[in-house]
Amino acid sequence: QRVWLSELPERNAQVGWGKFGKGGSLGFSDLKITFNGVPAPHALGMHADARVDYDLAGKYRAFRATAAINDSVGWAGGEVPVVFRAALAPDLEEEVEAHL
Repeated sequence: QRVWLSELPERNAQVGWGKFGKGGSLGFSDLKITFNGVPAPHALGMHADARVDYDLAGKYRAFRATAAINDSVGWAGGEVPVVFRAALAPDLEEEVEAHL
């Protein structure tokens, strides 16, 4: 059975501006999260610099995530570095950096 992080209670959420958004909410405006015109109803909305922690307590056998920047963000040109980190155990952290 698939479980979305937006359905679980976060242990800690810190955002650079506005509020932490769950269930497709940006958190810092009334807009919903979309990527390439497609709604993301399970997305988590965070304005940089941001961090959210979840205690998964070993209840799940896999973790899969997608990181993206919402369509409503206007680009002034150039690339923006985005770093996504997932620490699945205290000594196991996976980091992905994308230039969007």
